[in-house]
Amino acid sequence: MIVNTEAPSQLPFAPKPFRGELFSSWLLRLAGANFVPLDELLLGLQARYPSAPYALSLDLDLDEGFLLSMARFSRISVRTLRRLSLEKQIPFPKATVLLRFNCNAGASRLLCRRLGYAFCPHCIARQSSVHVPWEWALACLLHCSVHGIPLCVGCPSCGELDPLPFGAIPVAGRVPCQSCGSTLSEDLAPKVRLTSHTILELERGYRTALLGAAPRIAMLHGASGEQFRRFVDDTTRLVINAMDGEPAARLDTHQPSLGASRHKLIGTVWQLVVNGSTDCDIYERRARYRRGFTLWKSLLIPLLPEGRRSLARASRAWPSPLRRRLTAALSNSSLRD
Repeated sequence: MIVNTEAPSQLPFAPKPFRGELFSSWLLRLAGANFVPLDELLLGLQARYPSAPYALSLDLDLDEGFLLSMARFSRISVRTLRRLSLEKQIPFPKATVLLRFNCNAGASRLLCRRLGYAFCPHCIARQSSVHVPWEWALACLLHCSVHGIPLCVGCPSCGELDPLPFGAIPVAGRVPCQSCGSTLSEDLAPKVRLTSHTILELERGYRTALLGAAPRIAMLHGASGEQFRRFVDDTTRLVINAMDGEPAARLDTHQPSLGASRHKLIGTVWQLVVNGSTDCDIYERRARYRRGFTLWKSLLIPLLPEGRRSLARASRAWPSPLRRRLTAALSNSSLRD
């Protein structure tokens, strides 16, 4: 326990943040290095620095007063800690769909105040200290940017949705689940289906767009990064709403079967991009148009007229080929007011 008068004015151990790491990931490593749970670490901060504001989120909208107190407590510069806020790592992170845990205020790892995450089993086996980079918290990114394999959601053995032992040093490439002890870092590549080059290209384009650069995707014909990002973010929410009848499809709360449903949801978004492209011969373009029209219609039918009008307004910021596909679907007689 490091609460009340027992809390030191400065922690004895303070691991340095990794570049691109989530703030909550570093906090968990900080707590582990000092042999206390995360909730006790923050109670100790509050005891020693009573003026430190309460942090509703440990990844977003980090208050300057909270960061200043944490910098003194951890002996890490406030400038370094500021960079860990998701807003500092990507512009407008709330515009995209972020993975989140079910709110469980009693958990020592404070799930209700942290972003959720997926993880790459190969990456964690090679990290010098297990941690979560920001891109693992984004719902639209299904594959590892380094290894190209699907990211895992939860422990494959016990289903624990927060399985990483933050701060642990992999031993011979083995990283155990913090709940059941089973290996999270084993070679899963033979167990998963190979992902198409197109999907990996689209995910690379979205990562690029998140950082403000234009995606190098031939099928988008020079669309800006902001246009592509707006399309992906808007349609992700549309697909989630259309599939809201399936409890496991919701991305704002984790479900045991989220891994499969997340691939289905985001796969639908990427299919909209592919079917809206014109980088093929006329016969393939016609086939893509038909597939895309059917898909758009299934997503638009559940929307009320005002919802369709709102989506049409939002689409003005999309790449023009994708905006035209939506316009064609909305103009169909079966979808008119």
